[in-house]
Amino acid sequence: MKKVCFPGQKKGEEVYFVLKKHWIVHVVAIIRLLILSIAPFLIYYLVINRFLFEVFFYNSFLAMGFVYLALSVQYSFVKWFNDVLDFILITNQRLVDITQITLFHRNTSEARLEHIQDASGEIKGFFGTIFDYGNLHIRTANDASVFDLDYVPAPTDQASRIIDFIREGKIDEIKAINDIKSRVSRAFYGIFGK
Repeated sequence: MKKVCFPGQKKGEEVYFVLKKHWIVHVVAIIRLLILSIAPFLIYYLVINRFLFEVFFYNSFLAMGFVYLALSVQYSFVKWFNDVLDFILITNQRLVDITQITLFHRNTSEARLEHIQDASGEIKGFFGTIFDYGNLHIRTANDASVFDLDYVPAPTDQASRIIDFIREGKIDEIKAINDIKSRVSRAFYGIFGK
């Protein structure tokens, strides 16, 4: 398995799995770009070409159309970039939620695994059902912290996977505590007798 490193990773911390957005995010970005790119041509052929014949209006519309296309490509790229860089990491110590807000603004939230109380997946709509993507909600013990990631592939399976992973960790933790208790009690009885 490829070793995953991330900013703020602690010593001895291993990444067990990474939740990224579904590939449908790329399709949505392409559709958004196509719609934004086709709009000025539709406006030209449906409105301006029929009513305005002067060269001045044609040249000014052409210049505005190129500026609009450049801005729409930039907007689509930034939206796609923000969607692709959103992900959740589950390590052996904590859950890390990295959310790209804007091009130069990133938000990182974290919660220790023992504080995670619930994870749920939600699939909405026709395309979400067909392509099996939706929203993932992870709640912590204080209910103020909710980690959300949209466009997650198989969100209900991912939620079950997170809960199972946390339960395994808690079971291992309980076994370790019981093992320590039994060692202490054996040592205690060994020293002081029955």
